[in-house]
Amino acid sequence: MAVWVKLRIGGVRAMKETSLGGEETLMYAGIVHFSVKSGSLEEAAQAWREGVEPAAEGQPGYKGALLFVEPEKDKMMGIGLWETKSDADAWATTGPWRPRSDLRDKFDGLLSEESTREEAEVAYLNVAAASS
Repeated sequence: MAVWVKLRIGGVRAMKETSLGGEETLMYAGIVHFSVKSGSLEEAAQAWREGVEPAAEGQPGYKGALLFVEPEKDKMMGIGLWETKSDADAWATTGPWRPRSDLRDKFDGLLSEESTREEAEVAYLNVAAASS
């Protein structure tokens, strides 16, 4: 599965052209959907920023992350960007985010149902330079 992604977040402008089914993949995205217990969205977002994100920063191939929240629905979507598919897989299966890890158990306690995870190739990424 390939997905076209264009993100505008502060930082360095980075563009790399790939084609669907082509020779080169820009990077991989692990996409996790969370349903959070009512009234726990702020705590879950904080747990992501203070626990999940720092743990990912120390993992091989980690390139960055985004967290989206839908307060009116008590939902979050986290996207982790990884250099290779094996890096993304390792994070979710043997790394700090593996099922039943301390990090995962703490985070899962804030959820109203089990999270779902999928992976996709990132075929396009445009990160604009921060404005002065």
